[in-house]
Amino acid sequence: MPDTKNIDLSSQSTLAKLQEVDSELAIQEAHLLSQLESLQEKRSSLKTVISLFTADDRSLVRKQEEVIVTPQEKPSLISEPEVEGEQEPDTPALAATVPTAKTTKSKKAASSLRNSKKVPPSKRSTKVSKDASEWQQYIREDYEKASLTQAVTSVLQSQTERVWGISDILNEMFGEDLPQAVESKLRHQVSNVLGGGARENKWYRGQPGSYSFSKKASEKG
Repeated sequence: MPDTKNIDLSSQSTLAKLQEVDSELAIQEAHLLSQLESLQEKRSSLKTVISLFTADDRSLVRKQEEVIVTPQEKPSLISEPEVEGEQEPDTPALAATVPTAKTTKSKKAASSLRNSKKVPPSKRSTKVSKDASEWQQYIREDYEKASLTQAVTSVLQSQTERVWGISDILNEMFGEDLPQAVESKLRHQVSNVLGGGARENKWYRGQPGSYSFSKKASEKG
């Protein structure tokens, strides 16, 4: 009869390998999702910039039309019949003010265009920080000033001999009252951070989905 013990060991080894492959695929999926979100944010920012340029171009054209019309209207206001013996009106001084008005409006239009180009970076930074704000409102006070990578590192360092699962890390950082949608997204992000840190030898990977600062502990776990 076949050795039942050897068959069980072989099955466990195969299962462990399959679970590890599944964990790696989950990390890759999280990475691709992160890249997709980044591309969507960049595209949205680009659309915002395009709309601003379109609006500013229309505004600049209207202002330039006003500047062109204004000097043509003003000379009719200063025409007066000449009276013998009276001093001629000081028309050069008045005429000199007309180009000044035109120059001032042109400068304002150019300044408005330059200022509008400075708007998109602030909008991009707001969108970049939107994902972070979704989970930072749930994080515990001990980690509220840290980035997600820093928070994960702090958790692993708090008990260097412990083997941590992703669920353990999430509970340590956020407690057990996370909304399901936020928890699902965070699980992918934390998995991505853990996988990247293990590849850079910042910590060690044990069983699928388990990590530790101790190489010895990770091998046992």
